[in-house]
Amino acid sequence: MNKKDIAEIKRRLNAEKHNITCIRGCYVSGQGEVISSFTRSLEGMAQEEAEKYLAIFKRTLSGTQGQNLIDIQFDPERLMDSPEHQLLTALKDEALKNEDTVSYFFQQIIANLHMEDHYLILLMHDGYDVPYRSK
Repeated sequence: MNKKDIAEIKRRLNAEKHNITCIRGCYVSGQGEVISSFTRSLEGMAQEEAEKYLAIFKRTLSGTQGQNLIDIQFDPERLMDSPEHQLLTALKDEALKNEDTVSYFFQQIIANLHMEDHYLILLMHDGYDVPYRSK
């Protein structure tokens, strides 16, 4: 992603422009054990709580590319057949509604991320249409 893509996503993370259908979270202990997990709809939340989640997501996109924001490069030849691509595509297509797929994704993160303190994994699903202007 480039600066323009990141800026567009950040612009959408406000109360008027988002189309977030689902927020999933998983709170993990320092030993890699799942303490709790949740599924929420942004529309069902109080305005203050929804704004806090939007601020968290917006804050994750702040920083400098290559330092706080890490661009993960994928090999285009391997991409379509890789299990990682299939998992991310399934998460997108299912709009984070399939419990097994989301749990598997959380377990993959927990297995590959080692932290001494507790941490929270957050996912959101947002539908975005690319604007098109006809002639």
